[in-house]
Amino acid sequence: MDESDVDGDSPANQLWDQLNKVHGIAQVIAGKLLARKRPRLIPIYDAHVDRAIAAQGDWWLSLRHTLKQHPDLVARLEEIRAESGLGEDISLIRVLDVSIWMAGGVAPVAPTRG
Repeated sequence: MDESDVDGDSPANQLWDQLNKVHGIAQVIAGKLLARKRPRLIPIYDAHVDRAIAAQGDWWLSLRHTLKQHPDLVARLEEIRAESGLGEDISLIRVLDVSIWMAGGVAPVAPTRG
């Protein structure tokens, strides 16, 4: 996967835009629906993540850049996944989502496979 999978012209971003136009589906719900459908591609961004990291700009691209530039972060996420007894079928993006939630004192739901 590369940046074109999540940039402004990507099908994922276009779907996010369309979901946001549906009455009753706000940005967070749209993002969570996409993250559930594509857990290796789309990270969850909600109020808990915002408080923890205060991302600026495009969250999907920012996370992708951060993971590319910080192999130590990738290694730590792999350690967390292994220490938690999770298999490689659980994406590092999902490990990050749950780690942020746990650091914020919120009990997460079980990670989705994918």
